[in-house]
Amino acid sequence: MKCDYFISRFCIRQLMFALIVSSLVIALGLTATRLDASPQPQTASSSKDITERSFELPAVNGTLSVLVAEPKQATKSQAVIVVQDDMNVDRFDDYARKFASEGFVAVVPDFKKRAAAKPLSGLAPLGTLADLRAVCEYVMKQPNVNPNRVSIVGFGWGGWRAWMVGEQIPDIYKIVIFDGVTPTEGLDRIHASVLANYGRFDFRNAENAIWAKEQMDAGGKMFLYFVYPDANPGFVYQGSSSYNDTAAQLAWKRTLEFLMAP
Repeated sequence: MKCDYFISRFCIRQLMFALIVSSLVIALGLTATRLDASPQPQTASSSKDITERSFELPAVNGTLSVLVAEPKQATKSQAVIVVQDDMNVDRFDDYARKFASEGFVAVVPDFKKRAAAKPLSGLAPLGTLADLRAVCEYVMKQPNVNPNRVSIVGFGWGGWRAWMVGEQIPDIYKIVIFDGVTPTEGLDRIHASVLANYGRFDFRNAENAIWAKEQMDAGGKMFLYFVYPDANPGFVYQGSSSYNDTAAQLAWKRTLEFLMAP
C-alpha cells in the first residue's frame, strides 16, 4: 500500500483515541545554544568515509558515554544529537553512522549504559536533560561543527527529551521527533523548527500533534508533522516487529530534507 501522510481532524481534548484522518500540516521555524566540557577519549574506529570515536563526557552526575560518528572531511558541518528510545536500544549507533554518511557530525549519548541494569524509564527526567545540555555544550564547541546548525532527533523515549531540550536551549537549530510524547507546557519557549513523524496506530502521540500545532501556531512558531498509514509506534526500527519499510524510508527522506533545508 502506498505510504502517504495524514493529518488528524480530531482535537485531542475531544477524542484522544480516535483513529487518525489524513494529510499534513504546515511549516517550520528555527534557531541554536551553548554549554561546556572536557571529554576523555576512549576508542576510535573508521570506515572509508566516516570516523567513529567514543568517550566519557563529563556531565552533572559523573560521566556519560558518548559515540561520535562524523565525515572524515567534516568542516563546519551541521550536527545532530540522537536521543534513543527505550526500546530497540542497541540500534541508535547505526543512526549516528547514517547521519554521518549524509555529512552530519552525529552524536549519540548512551543512556542505556547510564541506566545500567534498569530500564531507561528509571532515569530521572531532569537528570537526562542535564546530560543532554552537556552533550549540546560539547557539540557546539567542536571545531568541525557549525554551532548555529546543531539539531536534535528524538525517538520515542527520546522524543519528549528532544522537545524539552528545545524549550531549555533556544539556540537548537531544528528538532525531529519520532513517536515521542509532547510536553504539556513550554512549547512557547521553543525557537527551533519542528518535524514530527508518527505511526497511524500511535494514537495518543499522533493526536497530541494537533494540540502541539495549536500551541506552536499561537506562539507564531512553525510545526510540521506526518502520520504514516498502517504504521505502529517504532515503525522505523529495522528488524523489529513494528518495522514498516515504506513508512520508514519516507520518514528518513523527509527528515534529511528537513534538516538540510536552509
